[in-house]
Amino acid sequence: MIRHKHISKVMALSDQMIVSGTNFVIGILITRLAGIEDYGRYSLYWMIFLFLLGFCNSFIGLPSQIISNQVANKFEYLEENNRLGNLSLTLLLFLLYTGFYIYDSLYSSSFGYGYWIFPMTIVIFLKQEMNRKYFYAKLDLKKVISIDFSAYLLQIPSLLILTQFYDITLDLIITNITLFGIMGQVVFQFLKPRYNSPFRLKKMPYRENWSYSKHLIFTSILQWFSGNILIISAGGIIGLSAVGILRVLQNIMGALHILFLTMENVIPVKASILLNNHGKQHMFNYFKKVFVVAGIVYGIILLVLKVSGEFLLSFLYGESYLEYSGLLDLFIYLYILVFIGTIAQLIIKTLKLNYGISIAYALTVIAAFAISTTLLNTFGIKGVILGLGIFQLITISTYLFIIKRNSIC
Repeated sequence: MIRHKHISKVMALSDQMIVSGTNFVIGILITRLAGIEDYGRYSLYWMIFLFLLGFCNSFIGLPSQIISNQVANKFEYLEENNRLGNLSLTLLLFLLYTGFYIYDSLYSSSFGYGYWIFPMTIVIFLKQEMNRKYFYAKLDLKKVISIDFSAYLLQIPSLLILTQFYDITLDLIITNITLFGIMGQVVFQFLKPRYNSPFRLKKMPYRENWSYSKHLIFTSILQWFSGNILIISAGGIIGLSAVGILRVLQNIMGALHILFLTMENVIPVKASILLNNHGKQHMFNYFKKVFVVAGIVYGIILLVLKVSGEFLLSFLYGESYLEYSGLLDLFIYLYILVFIGTIAQLIIKTLKLNYGISIAYALTVIAAFAISTTLLNTFGIKGVILGLGIFQLITISTYLFIIKRNSIC
């Protein structure tokens, strides 16, 4: 049993390394092959995906991990939840193409045919995240790795092969990403068990999911604004290159995102089981253990990044990026706060105190609108990182207040 538990943790970490590692390398390749401005452009458009990901994780992904452990028939719930996800994304694809068409008509798109592929790319990878949560809820990590290997990891050798025959543009990169996203969907359908129940809207768990996620959906909007107002403003005030530079630095911090996303995929399932079967004390003992063990790993990674930051910038992106090593140090300090905030947020989600997250992000959005322009005009790119640090302090303080107020600790 202990051996199986450790194997599961290694597999979950390996899967997240596939996803985050691929995004890390693709970011490097876009920067080197297409240029820092195209990477900034890609990052701004990809924010649409990140915005919608909050909705999908709140309404489909997290319920599959949490609610599925609280219903009588877990298999049926997961299958109907998968159908609900498919239906939602079909409607979303139509809305995205409508929005992209209107935007192109008013302002003209910034690049070529990749612009028209992008809505499909967004929807495919939203579905990929739903598929991952589906298999995570079943604790079937081998299948999670299989679909992510197909959708993510194969992008890299394919793109490297294309460099031998074509001049790499943002359009070609987006096409490559989309084709392997489609492959991931095919593999998912092959691995997923058959479900022959007739399609009925009333059987889909939209009521249960809404009851759980209504605060989280609102929170996802606030989270997106609080996290991206500074970056979007930087694109307007400083330029697309500034956005590209910020994404380059965040890419360097990608090792930490592997840990965060692994925690978000694994901890809610385990914590909710402990809460329902043994009570709050067992759940909190589990979170204390997670904080210590993950904190040690996290600290080691931060130390490595601190020591080798200049080398990584030079090796991955070129010596011209060494001038931004001071900004990388600021990111390292920022991510200490991010770690603490992530643990506190997982506690709140597990205990269904999701309104607390909404309050935290509402406060950060107010702060973002109030201080973004001043920070950017005063500190330039440093202002983005300083602002993100302020937002983290606001959210952590709010989470701890909510936890203490509800006599959880």
